Amino acid sequence: MEEIDNTLEDKGAYYETKAGKYKVRVAKDTKQDGTLKYSDGEISIEWNYLGAEGRNSSVQEDREWHTGAKALTRVVYGEAEPGTDIEYTIIGEDVKENIIVREKREEYRYQFELRLTGVEPRVSEDGMSIEFYKREGEKVAQMPAPYMYDACGERSESVYYELEEREGKYAFTVVA
Repeated sequence: MEEIDNTLEDKGAYYETKAGKYKVRVAKDTKQDGTLKYSDGEISIEWNYLGAEGRNSSVQEDREWHTGAKALTRVVYGEAEPGTDIEYTIIGEDVKENIIVREKREEYRYQFELRLTGVEPRVSEDGMSIEFYKREGEKVAQMPAPYMYDACGERSESVYYELEEREGKYAFTVVA
């Protein structure tokens, strides 16, 4: 088993995890092309946040150490758009995205462009998650069903993904 070290190394415009089967690369700001990329050399799943409208958001790194392994790293894009932060937590070989909304709105829509190598996305049979399959049909990754917490800490599943394809390019939207 390959050691996992999610310590982020500075690679110029990006940070990249130090060791593990999967490499995770995060841009230093949301204006940078390729906000997040998850790859293993054979496949890659990359997404760009499309709502930043040119805002130059900063990245902060916060490491926690679990049982001696450097397995958890958190990256926050503060004010990715007004009143909203985007946080990525890299846990082992997984990435968890959190959209932190600090201001109430009528509608919440966050759109991301997907760039894929060696995989195609599909909405799961239950319509709740996005799954990524190799061309041979093997499922290799999944974006689990989204959920949210309100200001009182109550969990809600009144949030969903929209997946669209246009001219061979994909985008997904988180809607609440």
